[in-house]
Amino acid sequence: DGSEDKLRSVCEFLGQDSVAARLFIAIHSTNGLQGFMCFEDTRTERVWGDDEINAFVVVADLFASAFERQHAMDHMVSSHQEALRLTRELREKENFLENILSSVPLGIMLVRNRELLFANKFILDQSNIGETEVIGVHMSTLYFDGQDQQELSENFYHQIHREGIGVM
Repeated sequence: DGSEDKLRSVCEFLGQDSVAARLFIAIHSTNGLQGFMCFEDTRTERVWGDDEINAFVVVADLFASAFERQHAMDHMVSSHQEALRLTRELREKENFLENILSSVPLGIMLVRNRELLFANKFILDQSNIGETEVIGVHMSTLYFDGQDQQELSENFYHQIHREGIGVM
């Protein structure tokens, strides 16, 4: 694919015209070919020995590991920056929604699994109950007085489940 010629051109470009022997070692990582190392002997024409080649391969592998670590770090930094950006956006949207919910002159509650997760200022002001007293409370304790209204509670939740709305 002409890559050896490209490698030689790079080495020649670096001003090493009087090189007697060159050895190119590829730097491979899990992401493919990352580059190469060029080893030169400017004094003696020679055949590179197995021990030399093995030592140079170890050096190239160390560079490959460093490149992979850098790639992983870059990815982590990028992911962290994206998470921070999304967190900021979410916080802004939550503040916007909270401002709307707190200024609406209607009672608004958020209930999940029959447990109160949120009550806006209107609800809290009208009921003279503090937020810490109602958040986490089971809805039946707020609207239904005991066993005789258990059927009313069940009907209410079935209506919401079937029709998407419930009226009390």
